[in-house]
Amino acid sequence: MYYNSFLSKVKVASAVLALFLAGCGEDEDATVALKSVKISPEAEVSLVVEGTQQFTATPEPANATDVKITWDVSDKEVISVANDGLVTAKAVGEATVWASSGDVQSKKVTVKVTLKALTSFTVAPAELPLEVGDAPVQLTITKTPTDAGGTFTYATGNDEVVTVSATGLVTVEGAGNTNITVTSGSIVVTVPVTVTLVTPTPDEEFNRDEWTVTTSSVWQAGFEGEKMLDDDLFSYWHTDAGPTGIPASFTVDMKGNKLIEGFYLIHRKDIDQTANPKAITIDVSLNAETWVQVYQTNDLSQDKTEAIELDLDEEIVARYFRVNITATAVGAATYTYLAEIGAYNEDEPYDPPEVEEGNTYTLSFSETGVNNITLTPGEGFVTISTTGSDPNIGTTTIGRVLGGTTAKLRFEYKSNQAVTDAEFFWCVAGGPEGGKSTGASVSIPQAADWTPFEYDLATAKSSFGFGSSPAHYIRFDPTGAAGYEISIKKLRIETDETTP
Repeated sequence: MYYNSFLSKVKVASAVLALFLAGCGEDEDATVALKSVKISPEAEVSLVVEGTQQFTATPEPANATDVKITWDVSDKEVISVANDGLVTAKAVGEATVWASSGDVQSKKVTVKVTLKALTSFTVAPAELPLEVGDAPVQLTITKTPTDAGGTFTYATGNDEVVTVSATGLVTVEGAGNTNITVTSGSIVVTVPVTVTLVTPTPDEEFNRDEWTVTTSSVWQAGFEGEKMLDDDLFSYWHTDAGPTGIPASFTVDMKGNKLIEGFYLIHRKDIDQTANPKAITIDVSLNAETWVQVYQTNDLSQDKTEAIELDLDEEIVARYFRVNITATAVGAATYTYLAEIGAYNEDEPYDPPEVEEGNTYTLSFSETGVNNITLTPGEGFVTISTTGSDPNIGTTTIGRVLGGTTAKLRFEYKSNQAVTDAEFFWCVAGGPEGGKSTGASVSIPQAADWTPFEYDLATAKSSFGFGSSPAHYIRFDPTGAAGYEISIKKLRIETDETTP
């Protein structure tokens, strides 16, 4: 009896032990799933560039198995994160950081990165001793720390002395003393400014052959701005004939400070060319950066028979002058032109080339209908080279009926040989009319230097009716043989007609 009872107890104990041991084996092999990853701090973080923030990641539940925390950020140019969750700010901006384990991801935390706080700054130049006419000066700022943030505002104490732009560019307006204040938050830096009026000593002479000119546009080669400085009334500056022709402007550098009491200009002489400047302003400068307007008119004289003088209200010293043309005498014209421009004062008056009474018909040689002649363009001239017998070349048409009572064919030339049997033919479109030549040989002496030539067209007008049609032109038969080289410039017909 006792034995059976003991045996039963042993069996029960064995069964309990087996169950306990079985239970222990199951705990050792069990997997606890990861439900979430909590990141800390969870609230938005603000950093300055190069600042750091330690983040931590906590798995939930804490006994979750197979947890491998990794870190990542949304913009690696703004922030970076180390394997231990240390975030470093790299550049101004905004990014997010989060932790993950497998497919389980934490909340994303925003990190805003700003520049370092500004503790101080300096301004250069620290003071501004300036003169009236000086070029604008740019203020520069050095921050402490150098990579600090901060916005800056500029203010002048007297805008009649200097003005200052939103970016710190200081422009001289007049003589006097004032301050410029530069402000960032509660930090203020003051820059003392002194502007004095210094009258520069002008040069004594106006050497126009040393002057240079830049223009807003040029029609084509041979009509550059330099033509206004060459003392040649039959050359001229011509603007682009398209939409950029008007308004037009040109700037002259006189290569030194000059005392100026006025300016003069000479219009293009051709009577049928009337797109002359009419509305103009003239500005002057000592440095080509700060300009002062000294002359203005909307009704410039259109007289082509003399130089037009533009007297100033008071004399001024300047190195540069700029002429702005906003309208021409022909309202619809998209181009303009000018023969000469200059400046003067009482002690240094400029004697412009004589502008003869009457008007000019400018001609050039045509490249069509040429016989045994080679035409070679030069700088302001052309060279006629004869290559065979009976060489001849025609001019462009005169373009309008010759006015007035007198007319003369004029040009300047160089010739490698004397020409004794040249002829002019008075032509209509298509060729010379029968018998309408000079009726006599024309002599052109040999000349190594530019030499004036003149031929009276009175007989051509009276006997042959030359000039009664705008289609008329002149054919030039220089000689009967090859080997002649004649350079010609300023080819024109001048009459005594008056400008309408």
